[in-house]
Amino acid sequence: MLFSLLITSCNKDSNADLAANSSLKNINSLSEYNTNIADGVSMLFFHATWCPKCAAQRPAIEGLLGDSSLGEVFFGQVDYEKVTDVVQTAKVQGFPTIVFYKNGTEAARFSGQGHSKEKIKDQLLDLME
Repeated sequence: MLFSLLITSCNKDSNADLAANSSLKNINSLSEYNTNIADGVSMLFFHATWCPKCAAQRPAIEGLLGDSSLGEVFFGQVDYEKVTDVVQTAKVQGFPTIVFYKNGTEAARFSGQGHSKEKIKDQLLDLME
């Protein structure tokens, strides 16, 4: 498990803070997390603001925000270091991690970087069926 964490985790070598400019809804508390994943299809991006791997994954996620076929999907983000109770509840052990929910239940998870916009969209569309 530690090996997996090391592979998918980032180092504080980069100071890219793209999260502040994102259109993803920030999840700042456990109650906000529970409310936003409760109904329908949700996707949460667990990241660290200084993480270069997270920054590399972000464009694929943000590229889906204006997609009309995903209009019913809730897109959120969780700062791995600032909202630790949500990170623990979601059992996220490294970042970037993308967690997909359907009606409050985890349906899928992508860990690490390199997940294409198309792969993420396909996962969301499958959950919407």
